[in-house]
Amino acid sequence: MKRILAIMLTLLTIAAVFALPMNAAVPTVVADGLVIHYDGANNTGIGQDKQTAIWKDISGNNHDFLIEIDDYIKWTDNALHVDGAFFYFPDKAVEVINGAAWTVEITLGQIELLGTSYDTFIFSDNDHFSIFRRTNNDSIEFKGNDAKAERVVIADGNNLMNQSTVSVTYTLNGMVRIYVDGELMGEMPQPGKAMEADSLALGHFDLKRYWTGDVHSIRFYDRELTADEIALNADADAVKYNVGKNAPETTAPETTVAPETTKAPETTAAPETTKAPETTAAPETTKAPETTKAPETTKAPTTDKAEENKGCGGFVAGSVAIIAILGTALIVKKKD
Repeated sequence: MKRILAIMLTLLTIAAVFALPMNAAVPTVVADGLVIHYDGANNTGIGQDKQTAIWKDISGNNHDFLIEIDDYIKWTDNALHVDGAFFYFPDKAVEVINGAAWTVEITLGQIELLGTSYDTFIFSDNDHFSIFRRTNNDSIEFKGNDAKAERVVIADGNNLMNQSTVSVTYTLNGMVRIYVDGELMGEMPQPGKAMEADSLALGHFDLKRYWTGDVHSIRFYDRELTADEIALNADADAVKYNVGKNAPETTAPETTVAPETTKAPETTAAPETTKAPETTAAPETTKAPETTKAPETTKAPTTDKAEENKGCGGFVAGSVAIIAILGTALIVKKKD
């Protein structure tokens, strides 16, 4: 009895293993030094709530982000959609960017840049910290404590900010670097003083700095990430949010054309093509009784299919037989 049960359990285990889907591992972001992490696809830390006014910090440090939901600020399935509003980050974010080294990353979906002077993404009230796009030359810039200091200027800002991960790294007395989708776009030596920002906010209240669109993710690190770590995070964002140059092709918007392409075979498989075999078969069947050989020749393909079906059926029948034998043995065992 125990032996029979053991065999049955083994067979069930093998079947279960082969039935499991083989899913590729989903990349995760760098955890070392991660102080704050807002995920637009998991705004509560345990799932997505489109009514919540709290964007949960999923780093485990509980620096949650308070926002106001209305007709213009709302959640999608994987992002916070903002439309001209701004919200202050918690004090811990200010503490991080005032430190000796940090990394700030923001992942954006489709956005529309509407500012007449600038499009400001993250800034401080005293203007000691700002990640923005300048409209008159379409450039991405970072401004720190010294507004007169040279700064990194990256051309083609509108294109680069759309559906991408933008990363800014900083080290006191070191370098400021800007990456887009894991690629270093520019760097500049940083003056020897910290940011001294008095606040930090997402978006901007001034219509001259207005933009609208989806924010998928925001991360704050208390150290400068390496180029490899920046690239790893960008790849993780590309897979999760389908943004950036490394976004999976299988999930790209172009795949929505698939249903239209499936219609093409249907139009080519018009009744005219199916009539051809029927018209050629008609003379054969109307010919002399010798046409009785035709069915024999036409049976050949069907017998090939039958042989194939027998192969599949034999496998299924064999499996059923094994289970039946085991079941019978179990019944007999019980009777004994």
